[in-house]
Amino acid sequence: MPFTNQEAEAAYERLVNAATQAGLSWLIDDVRMEIALRMQMEPKPNGPENEEGQSVSQQSVPPDVPPDSAEPAHHFSPRERLRVLVDALEAVSAGLTLSAQDVFRCLGEAETSSKSIVFEAETGGAEGYSMQAPKQEVLSSARKLADAFRCLKEAI
Repeated sequence: MPFTNQEAEAAYERLVNAATQAGLSWLIDDVRMEIALRMQMEPKPNGPENEEGQSVSQQSVPPDVPPDSAEPAHHFSPRERLRVLVDALEAVSAGLTLSAQDVFRCLGEAETSSKSIVFEAETGGAEGYSMQAPKQEVLSSARKLADAFRCLKEAI
């Protein structure tokens, strides 16, 4: 049975608090920005149209007033907001680990026995970044986490 709006709102707040405590406040900021941008960009469904194809609701609006200037283009329900947050959390947790494993698996198939990748900066003085192949226990945890996210998405 899907979450009610109240359950979705409560789950959203709990996940925001947990992510913030885990040092992911930057991710929460990105999720809020994503929701705000989507609210501005997604068009409202058009109402009935007149003979010229103009929406009946737009007929009474003066030409110098932008349509829907006082309202967001789309209002996100608590369930939609929760889904955006869950997608983001999944991407930065299980998603990154499993993607890294795929990269190392491809390198292994290319007959490379590499267990790490080093990214070096092109500018002088800048430090590079080294990435190690995920350990088996990390992969196991990432798969369990991915399964938990899948179950959560089904409930949203």
